[in-house]
Amino acid sequence: MPEPLRAAGRALRALSDIVRGAVGSDAYANYRAHLKRHHPERRPPSREEFFRRDTAERWDGIRRCC
Repeated sequence: MPEPLRAAGRALRALSDIVRGAVGSDAYANYRAHLKRHHPERRPPSREEFFRRDTAERWDGIRRCC
């Protein structure tokens, strides 16, 4: 494969990683990896449980309209 195509592929993968990180779509996978590495005795929550808890932690304390 020509080098310009390889470089373009690397750039697209890097951009994809940035976008996934910015929107949080990799948060669950990162959390599971953290649990496995640092707390192997804990049972990981389901994806739904994780996002429900994450949303509650982010928004439950907000008491303003704007």
